[in-house]
Formats: sequence, C-alpha cells, structure tokens
Amino acid sequence: MDIGNQIRERRQALGLSQEELAQRLYVTRVTVSHWGTGKTLPDVQSMLLLANLFGTTIDEMVRGDVDEMREMVEKGEQQRKAFAIALGAVGSPSSPCSPLWLWQGETIWIRRCACC
Repeated sequence: MDIGNQIRERRQALGLSQEELAQRLYVTRVTVSHWGTGKTLPDVQSMLLLANLFGTTIDEMVRGDVDEMREMVEKGEQQRKAFAIALGAVGSPSSPCSPLWLWQGETIWIRRCACC
C-alpha cells in the first residue's frame, strides 16, 4: 500500500478530517490532500510526525513505497536529461560556439558559451 493510501486510511481510522490532520502536522489541508492522492510525498519532518501520531514507524509507512519512490526519482532524472539535451540543441545565433551549461544540484547554470 502506498503512503498516500496509508495516510488517508489511518487519518480516517482516527476520525480526523484533512484539516485536523493538517493542523497537527503544521501543514495546509491542501498538502494533506496531495499526500492522500499521491500527488506529493511528505517530507521527513512530516513523516516523523505522522508516524508518531499513527503509532507506527516511518519504516513501516515507507517500506511499501520503495518502488514508487524509485520511479519518481527516475522520472525526475529523465526530465532533467531531456531538458539538458534541449538546451544543448539550442545554440547561440550570434556565436559559432555551443552554449555551456553547468549542473549544480537541481540548478542548471547557462552561459552563452565557454569562450565568450
């Protein structure tokens, strides 16, 4: 079972609304809704609070989602690679050089080219 379903089912078992859960976790109701539908995943701090509230461990909540998380990471890597390829294909019309782009974490720094 994925984290979103676990959050939704455990929240309902405690008789909490999305708003009540959000207040206990210091997040918005929309954030809780996104977790429940699988649009986003909770951060580590929220996972700690959820596990404590639900009387379980983070390991128990996450263990079933390893494949889902791996797919999300791989999808993000594919998107970054496609973006980098697209950037590399777009040259500067006023320069015979290719654009220079540098990766720094999640940020791509783009210079016109290596020589200008």
